[in-house]
Amino acid sequence: MAFFQGFTSLRALLVPATVLLTWLSAASASLDPHVDPTLGGMSLREFQGILLSSVDNEIGILQEESGDPTQISKNSMGSTDVEDMWEHLVDHGWIIAESTLGTNGRDLKKYINADKAMSSNNVFPFLLCVLDISLKSGFERMALLQEKLDVSIASYTVVSNKEDKSCFVVMATPGTVLGVLNDNIHGIPLVDQMKITPLTIEDVTSPGWSIPPADTVSSRRLGAKRNNWQRTIMVTISPGVVNPNDNESTLHVAKNIVKDIHNLAEEGSRRRRQLVVDDQELSSGVGSLKGRNILAGTQGRILSLSEVFFATSQNALGKRETRRLSDLSRSFWSRSLQNGLESEHKCSNMFRSSEIRPLWTGFEIVLNPVDGIMGNEHITNEHGNESSASNQDCVVSLIAALSVHPHVITVEATTEVTLDNQKEQWVTQSNENGHRPWFDHGLTGRNQIVSVSDTGLDEDNCYFTNGPSQGNIKNGQWDFNTRKIAKYDNTFKDDYDAPQGHGTHVAGTVAGRKSFDGVNEQTGIADGIARDAKIHFMDLKTGTGGMSDPGSKLWFESFYHNGKGAKVANASWGRSGNRPYSTHCVNYDGALFDHDDTLLVTSAGNKGNDGPGSMKNPGECKNTLSVGITKSSGISGEPGTMISWSSQGPTAWGSTQPDLVAPGYSVTSANADPDRENECDGTGGTRVTSGTSMSAPVVAGTAALIRQYFLEGFYPCGTKGCNTGFEPQGSLVKAVLMNGAQAVRGSTMPYDNIQNMGQINLISSLPLKGENEISAIVVNGKAIADQATHNTTVYIDKTECGDSLLSVTMVYTDPPAQSGCTSCLVHHLDLSVVDGGGRIYYPNGLHGADSRNTAERVQVTNVQHDQKFTVSVKASNLSWIRQEYSVVMTGCIVSAQEKELAQATQANPTARPTSSPSASPSSSPTSPPTRSPTASPSSSPTAPPTRSPTASPSSSPTEPPTRSPTAPPSSSPTAPPTRS
Repeated sequence: MAFFQGFTSLRALLVPATVLLTWLSAASASLDPHVDPTLGGMSLREFQGILLSSVDNEIGILQEESGDPTQISKNSMGSTDVEDMWEHLVDHGWIIAESTLGTNGRDLKKYINADKAMSSNNVFPFLLCVLDISLKSGFERMALLQEKLDVSIASYTVVSNKEDKSCFVVMATPGTVLGVLNDNIHGIPLVDQMKITPLTIEDVTSPGWSIPPADTVSSRRLGAKRNNWQRTIMVTISPGVVNPNDNESTLHVAKNIVKDIHNLAEEGSRRRRQLVVDDQELSSGVGSLKGRNILAGTQGRILSLSEVFFATSQNALGKRETRRLSDLSRSFWSRSLQNGLESEHKCSNMFRSSEIRPLWTGFEIVLNPVDGIMGNEHITNEHGNESSASNQDCVVSLIAALSVHPHVITVEATTEVTLDNQKEQWVTQSNENGHRPWFDHGLTGRNQIVSVSDTGLDEDNCYFTNGPSQGNIKNGQWDFNTRKIAKYDNTFKDDYDAPQGHGTHVAGTVAGRKSFDGVNEQTGIADGIARDAKIHFMDLKTGTGGMSDPGSKLWFESFYHNGKGAKVANASWGRSGNRPYSTHCVNYDGALFDHDDTLLVTSAGNKGNDGPGSMKNPGECKNTLSVGITKSSGISGEPGTMISWSSQGPTAWGSTQPDLVAPGYSVTSANADPDRENECDGTGGTRVTSGTSMSAPVVAGTAALIRQYFLEGFYPCGTKGCNTGFEPQGSLVKAVLMNGAQAVRGSTMPYDNIQNMGQINLISSLPLKGENEISAIVVNGKAIADQATHNTTVYIDKTECGDSLLSVTMVYTDPPAQSGCTSCLVHHLDLSVVDGGGRIYYPNGLHGADSRNTAERVQVTNVQHDQKFTVSVKASNLSWIRQEYSVVMTGCIVSAQEKELAQATQANPTARPTSSPSASPSSSPTSPPTRSPTASPSSSPTAPPTRSPTASPSSSPTEPPTRSPTAPPSSSPTAPPTRS
């Protein structure tokens, strides 16, 4: 098809994901690091160290054209060409920001550091960085900007927060920003190609994105594939524009943005038609604009997309003989606009067959929803597929149009969603053949709900049947009185799973429980990990079509049910990873931050043979719990041995992945057989398969057991009802899973990017009377203020305990960062353990603080009786006023308070120790943004904990986002298990 021509040559020059960070490091090192205010207050080198974007692609294309593919060399092409492109891109940003205010045509460079700032009521997104070394944290640096700009805290998004510099996207007027730029505050307008993520154009122009061409759809299979093709464009809305908890507001803004795009497209299309009438020949799609001041005299008229997008604007061509943009790149973008939104058809069928859905931080445009291409209701005969998402020019020009809008700060194309227990019960509960101590104590997942989103669920399989109490569980309804399925959300897709369906197997591993009549239960060969838990199921697939990601917002709203639904969720699917921090992660991290009592378990992926950096998304996000795969019981090799094809970290921003590993090879679980009713053991109701898709639900089911443990008062003594139960935060459940995880066999070591924390083992995670000797002290969602330190002193007591390991794990749910960030922690909490002799133990096998991960573990071996340890959590650098965290400590431990009481009682039975006074840390006068808790921690940072967990303080609407069988199977497969 003619409109595909030209994409292959550009794709060949785009920077591959696997070398992007390495290349940028080498390339930027040769650039001038000086920050020249005449360049807009920020050098290219500084910008590249903060955000990865389509700007890096443009530099890469310039570099390839110069014949030097590895580094920027002044001898080969000179960094002046690159800096010249950067200067004009920034200058273009200032012009566009100013044009929004109706003051077109002014040279803003001369106003930098001007004494008198320009005034306006309109705002534009700016990237601002504070480098003042006298300020110790992002919170203090944000307070400085807030004071100088007089802009609501809701208008800030944290991009990067390091020890010496914090960067934010801020909605402000150009004049206000110009008035604050200096040596310690750098800033530039965030304009079009700075907003497009670096792999977006590569993804859109790749063969994997394309819809199968119409002339190849001769078979039913290809027709189904074409008909179910879906891709999405994810858009992050500028901070402060919408309330992220208000879907109606988000959709209203999204529709207005799309309306503005239509206006830009209509104006560009009208001008191109007029040029044809006037017989004026186009040059690379923008020749008619050559020599004009494109914004002069534009007051009162609509600008065209070609005018406002840098690559096709007059500013990219320039008056001087400099290469402000590569010829190939300029031609590519111009042709995309000419054959896309600015064509005669204006991509009308792409919009007709699209859908807008709200996300946590913006919205997504779903291209070709179900029946979009083949269905007559969407695609009109006029222009046909040329005006649909089949035309990649339409998609590319849509990305360009979204990027120029002042209410947009990120545009990213997403890739295709792909799919990545009896035996597993004892492996995860005790790692002792046939021994299930948690089941023996009644910890089976009762009264817990786990959400599974997947291909579908075969409801009449004996492991799920609700029996007489089928209940009203569809069309958005809940029924908590059913035996197994409390809600089947078929509003996003259908309620069907294909033969040998993925979703039925995954759900069975989580919570399957055998029952022929839905009333009387019995042990089955495929009972799940949390066999008495209920299931919330969200269907992500229609018939035999492709998978669709509902987005974090729709999924969480479906299963959370205002806190009465599921608190553990499982995603055994994902998109290709090995890319910068994505908009996908922004939304899932944001959803988990807003639902801090929820844990999302994800599969790591089955791409480990590709080597490091093969994790899937959302498994590689900051707040999810990603799971790799080990061998199960009853197969060749010992259980707890790594599988070579388990996906590996690190992430592009340096965090260690996966979080832990679990059995997932040769897992027996429920099987989907839609042509049979009540299928069960021996009648086609079970099957065996392998993959991280199987290991993730093992962990999700285990998480449900941990929640039951805390809710039913097993903590701290290990028996039901020994204390008042409490609601654990998702961070505490995650910490428990990681704290007790043990090293696995294979070519791997703890804290590497293959096993990381190791394989889960409940018997080493929490006290269980009669099964282990360890004690535990937990902190549940405790708030810590910026710069504060919380210390807990524990002693080793081996009077009735022989364990020689002290294990301490701290986990916190970090606010989402900005897409493309190179340093993606918004808050930095540091865990350390100090023994009585002053020796410091750092987390995750490091020799200092961990600045990349939100989960940190310290393990001290060979501890001695009466040895003293101080566990320290320090808020070394927060961007908001406070952060909540959870800690679990296990071993032969007693708290300092307990030791003091024991000593006093032994010396004098009537004596009672005095408790240390409580003092709240001082709070900052600067108000934090919406959705962050305002209350300061109620306990002193140095006060010893009690055996009752610390409760989470209440939230305030004025702060940043608040969160949230003993017998083996009767038969074994005759063929090797498949990966899923």
